[in-house]
Amino acid sequence: MFNTGSLFYGNITTAGDGYWVPQNEAASPLFAAGLWMGGQVDGSTRTAGGRYSGFTFWPGPLDDGATLPNASDCSAYDRIYVVTPTAVAQYESGFGATADLAEWPVGLGAPAVTASGAPVEPSSRDQVIDLAAGERPVLYGSQTAWWVMNDVGNAHTQQQTAPLGIEVRVAAFEVTSGAVSGARDATFYRYEIINRNSDPIEGGRAGVFVDPDLGDASDDFVSSDSTRGMFVAYNGASFDNLYGTPPALGIDLLSGAGGSMQFFGGWSSQTAMPVLGSEYYNYLQSRWRDGSEMRSYGDGYNESQGSIVEWAYPGDPVAGASWSEENINGQGTRNSSGDRSGVIATPEFALEPGERYVLDFAILFAQGTTRLNSVVRLRGVSDAVQAAYDAGDLFPSMEVSAGEEEEPPAPTIDELRLTVQPNPSSGMGTIRLALPSRESVRVRVIDALGREVAVIADGDFPMGEHPLALPSALAAGVYTVEVRTPTTTASRMLTVVR
Repeated sequence: MFNTGSLFYGNITTAGDGYWVPQNEAASPLFAAGLWMGGQVDGSTRTAGGRYSGFTFWPGPLDDGATLPNASDCSAYDRIYVVTPTAVAQYESGFGATADLAEWPVGLGAPAVTASGAPVEPSSRDQVIDLAAGERPVLYGSQTAWWVMNDVGNAHTQQQTAPLGIEVRVAAFEVTSGAVSGARDATFYRYEIINRNSDPIEGGRAGVFVDPDLGDASDDFVSSDSTRGMFVAYNGASFDNLYGTPPALGIDLLSGAGGSMQFFGGWSSQTAMPVLGSEYYNYLQSRWRDGSEMRSYGDGYNESQGSIVEWAYPGDPVAGASWSEENINGQGTRNSSGDRSGVIATPEFALEPGERYVLDFAILFAQGTTRLNSVVRLRGVSDAVQAAYDAGDLFPSMEVSAGEEEEPPAPTIDELRLTVQPNPSSGMGTIRLALPSRESVRVRVIDALGREVAVIADGDFPMGEHPLALPSALAAGVYTVEVRTPTTTASRMLTVVR
């Protein structure tokens, strides 16, 4: 892993720190991945991110006004801290603390609790955890890596935009126990994005760039699963030269419904990799490089047929449904498989100075008996992981200290207590949500193509529980019920049968 915006780079054929799944096998499903962020600051488009090089992040935090603590030297923060529950247990048994445990950087925002379980409130940026006083790091899973970075210290040479002025705190972890089905071959990530600029960020979109190479990179397909908020990569061929039976890979947004998924291909210059910041921002909005909208037909670019969509290839590849790489025109025509890349992005959000946006996601892996059975198994892994996340079994409750200017933590999905019953439904049912305070709420239903098919509520709601009727006219299919407030987005899948 890297602390400059890229998570991974490289595989068996290219030197670099690759992503290897299953562990100890000489095969990688993922060539590169990393954070993209875009938005409008003072009327101008600004982006941060990269693809394989030229990442625009820099180790370390930011001061108010998006200034660096030391503009010429980031070495004090150029570090990834890795701590395990075993290391904590060994310390408590009388052994010495590892360097990363002893120097856990609570002053930089690394989460920790006091002996009584209260969040540690640091008094200085240089403060480290006080193990002797009973303070302990907040750890996720069986191994947690933590670091902080910003988009100000590094040059935005490629994108040619000014920095957004964001500080990003990152936690990455794995789960080796069998508590969550499929989690042994999954990894989990939390990006806490803080606006350190003196101006608000409008039209914000955060995304995960991914270049999936499922063993052999030349035979891949991609799909989007809007009901699960997941980017899916699978094989177009029945046999992979490295894995044998082709696996499937998922980038699964856990913290609310995803907003869009876009792919890059070599069909034309306008569907290729982005270069300028405006092109990065267009892809984060599920548009093409030139800003044109994606349509659900053919390769999605410059098509006269198909609906305008935000999710690329959302048709079910297992069923051969259109629009998918198994059926690009509704007549069963398949795409030619090949190297694929893309980005899955959040819905649009805004950040006032000092506010934060939390993006939680998982990288999932499944290998079934055939290439399409791997996709089916990946969906099962996604459902199990999402259920564990919604129940609070993956990320413990997080209290973040980032300075007096920050807002309190946003409501979580559990606090909203969003339910849809019955599910599956014959068309009649009830959505229930609970608000911890008075909020502006928008409740809508989204179909499998990412299209808004119904708005159930849009206005101010008082604190408390609110039952809302499902639209009775929904056709049979799979939908996403999305609840959005100014501080959070929550969603539930809904299946309608007739």
